[in-house]
Amino acid sequence: MPETVEQLFRSVTLNVTTAVQQPSSTGKGPSKKQEYALPWAGFINWHDARARLLHFEKSFKGAIAWKPFNDSTSNDGPMSLNAYPGRAFIERVTNEGDANLEAKAMVHEGTKPASPREAVASWFKLDSVAMTTGLSDEDLRRLAQHTVTVTGFVGDPEDPKDSVFDARDYGIGLTAAEMPGTILSLNRGNKKSKPWLTGKHGQGASSTYQYSDLTLIASRKIGSSTVAFTFVEAGWDSEGGIQAKTPTYKYLTIDGKVPEVEVPEQEFPAGTLVRHIGYVAAELFSPLGQQSLYGLLMRSLAEPIFPVWLEMFSLRPVRVKNYATFPGYRRYGRLIRGTVNVLERAWKNTLNSSSRCHARRG
Repeated sequence: MPETVEQLFRSVTLNVTTAVQQPSSTGKGPSKKQEYALPWAGFINWHDARARLLHFEKSFKGAIAWKPFNDSTSNDGPMSLNAYPGRAFIERVTNEGDANLEAKAMVHEGTKPASPREAVASWFKLDSVAMTTGLSDEDLRRLAQHTVTVTGFVGDPEDPKDSVFDARDYGIGLTAAEMPGTILSLNRGNKKSKPWLTGKHGQGASSTYQYSDLTLIASRKIGSSTVAFTFVEAGWDSEGGIQAKTPTYKYLTIDGKVPEVEVPEQEFPAGTLVRHIGYVAAELFSPLGQQSLYGLLMRSLAEPIFPVWLEMFSLRPVRVKNYATFPGYRRYGRLIRGTVNVLERAWKNTLNSSSRCHARRG
């Protein structure tokens, strides 16, 4: 159990990944290489994070305080604007793209692009052709894995909170000092005068907090030797013995600041991780189809400005054909181009070329 700031960071932040030679449960089929991953070392279930945080709060000798967003105890309004946990999560993915654009804007000299589309075309060579037929799946996958990624760890569908959903970008990142005025704030309009970014109001992704038991936010600013991190939770305050009608959303501070730790960059590269722990989204537990995170991303990001790399892992033992697995089994990895781009790609690669062929024969 964590008792120092670094131990707290490591206890719920760094994934544990392994690759094993998976034997067939029947003993007749061949073995296969299988990837496994868990959200953190010693993972048992989504309650782990809360238990580790509580232990830290009891044992740590420094000044711990939970600070409300915008220094307001009445900050729940923007958090509850999105009534669907899947749609709220999409806002996180959109923010990932913005973080990568901010990284390029930071070093760009001259006039900035007038829109996100212009920005990705100029800075990442991602025009409409690249997202359809211009780049191969392998090329787009490689780009997505270094820009915009989503990881889902899902368990028992009978427990709608048996999940951890990560939105991890490799963009500009944030310092501990920057967090309270950006990712830990509401309606600050930080993106209002930046036409090259998708976001505008500074509140959309905040809707995810209402569905999480606990949210971890960890970020390394480009060029920084430290990683800033905190937790977000909803607290029900009381005054005069009367409980408030609505929750107050707060984040963890130590000695009045967002904590930060020295972590090797290979363990946590620049960018931001938003980890939604105990996220009420059982409708996203299905491997494929309409009731899946894959389906949601494809529909909601019909023409994304960035490709997205999605991986899904099972938190409970499952049987896959003749293979008995254990927690952490990798269900799949998928490249998200978006439905419009996929259909356009299919038309250009098959139907359109076939039509041209028939026309020539006629």
